Amino acid sequence: MKEKLIHWMKLAPKVSHTIRVLAGGYLMYLSYGMFTDPASDINALVILCGILFALIGLFFLATSLYALNKGIYSDYVDFSAASEDGNADEETKAQE
Repeated sequence: MKEKLIHWMKLAPKVSHTIRVLAGGYLMYLSYGMFTDPASDINALVILCGILFALIGLFFLATSLYALNKGIYSDYVDFSAASEDGNADEETKAQE
């Protein structure tokens, strides 16, 4: 049971970055759709939202892909050093 928990704690940041990549791609897709849809009337608010979606999506894509590429996702809590009696907090404070 403890090994499974450690495994999932290691995977959580990777999954988080992957979800951010998907969200960034979707925001970029929405931004593209705002400007290419012939049925929509383009006013200042649509332009502002489209630019905002594109910038946020690009930020999510760039930062998450960079983190996944460089391996900057290993910032999980290390439960493997915890003792059997459950004093993980004391041991992590002692390591700091």
